Amino acid sequence: MEEILETILLESEKSTFLVDLIKYNDHQLYVQIIQTTHSEYKESTQHRIKINPRLLTDIISVLQTYKMSIEKAKYAPSFLIKNSIPRISDNRFVSETDAQEIQNRYLKGINLQDLAIQFNTKVLFIKQILRSRGIEICDFKLPKFYLRTRFRFRKRK
Repeated sequence: MEEILETILLESEKSTFLVDLIKYNDHQLYVQIIQTTHSEYKESTQHRIKINPRLLTDIISVLQTYKMSIEKAKYAPSFLIKNSIPRISDNRFVSETDAQEIQNRYLKGINLQDLAIQFNTKVLFIKQILRSRGIEICDFKLPKFYLRTRFRFRKRK
């Protein structure tokens, strides 16, 4: 049995969205989104999405990045949009668990280039994640030690 705790209605031109906060018998809270599309020629259809609360922050941040991309595309000149091909690694989103794993591996001593290869991103993106978590970026290269040998003079015979 589910109990609806809170409901918000969002309306647009052709569809409405009901965003519900639902409590189940096992006392877990979920977010449910119901989209109803309205059409003059067909009956209205409904689509339901139930979202686990653990994924909400990840979904919200992905949606915010999409919103920024859409706004950039809206104001960018048309010739830039036609000639640019977005790459997956440029717009990649990292979940909280992946960000924690990047942090742990970096603190163990894995360098930035190796982390970028492991997570299929750019080094700049790894640096951005670490800086947002308050971690100082440093170089893990070991200093070169030169063994100094003594020069021995040979005795002449």
